[in-house]
Amino acid sequence: ELRRAVVHTVDEEFLDLVIDQNTPTATSSGDAVADVKALLDAVEPTAESRLVFALAPDVARQAATLTTLTGGYVFPDFEILGGQIRGVPAIASDALPAGSMVLLDGTGIAGDADLITVDASDETTIEIEPDGSGDGPDMISCFQDNLVAILARAAFGAVRFRENAVAQITDITWGDAGSS
Repeated sequence: ELRRAVVHTVDEEFLDLVIDQNTPTATSSGDAVADVKALLDAVEPTAESRLVFALAPDVARQAATLTTLTGGYVFPDFEILGGQIRGVPAIASDALPAGSMVLLDGTGIAGDADLITVDASDETTIEIEPDGSGDGPDMISCFQDNLVAILARAAFGAVRFRENAVAQITDITWGDAGSS
């Protein structure tokens, strides 16, 4: 669970750093192949590009199971957790909103990261987010309740230095058999 939470948070923060209001964004055409082409056209990869597709889990499920009229898979090298789309590495990411797919070109993004550190304490007090009851935050004492708190820290930064290093498609709802 801790690893999953760290991965999700780091992915979410990274995407927030490289996707902004200037990121080329299009609404899905409803055709998976046309959407992939639109992303490639927006990013304009070169021979030196280092590309990766990131798909929201619902889009990854659609991409992995999307078939052609003849019964073959539209993306035969992509499975639910990842693989390749047209020879480009592709991963599923819980950090993307449902219905979205992103293409990133690593040659247009600069970044650096420190080691992830993990600390534990049985003597701390934790502030839990309010539950909506209006009572304010709940405070939990690890010492009093015989608990151990674990804190994972990840320090990193990233910047998109080429405007078209990232592009995204939103509102994806690919059908089956003949939609591509």
